[in-house]
Amino acid sequence: MKSKTCSFWSTKTGIILIAVFVFMAAFFGALLLGGCASNIDEVPYAVSRPVYKSGENRNICKMGGIYFDFLNKKNVQAESITVCFTATSESSNTFISKNTIEHTLEESIGSGKMKNLCIPLDDYIFAVPPEDLLIDPFYISEIRFSDGSVWRDKFGAYIQ
Repeated sequence: MKSKTCSFWSTKTGIILIAVFVFMAAFFGALLLGGCASNIDEVPYAVSRPVYKSGENRNICKMGGIYFDFLNKKNVQAESITVCFTATSESSNTFISKNTIEHTLEESIGSGKMKNLCIPLDDYIFAVPPEDLLIDPFYISEIRFSDGSVWRDKFGAYIQ
């Protein structure tokens, strides 16, 4: 004779709950065991809030750019800085394709030195953006140093 006892875990709801628990365990396990950079706690820089300014400046850009101050806190020279950001405006969209940009600046910044940097928007826009351009999120995703070391923030943990 067959037994008709029904375990909760063999029902549709039980199977879904098991799948959710397995997914959560795998997701949080991946984050804890390797999803984040091991040196993320040692942020080698400080950065100011980015500001959009229209017009030509310093032979860097003709139409406008995103300006920010960058302080190198590491004991070696920074050679390049990769920045990720999204630029939006309530009044218009002047970007050629997408307004989420990853841009690498080839800048040498000595240990303990601060430098005002500009990300030129000329390659990303078809018209001068309006003054209400909002830069958010904005974060440094990679810094390459003169000693060959590289610092990365792949997930934007330090959004400005």
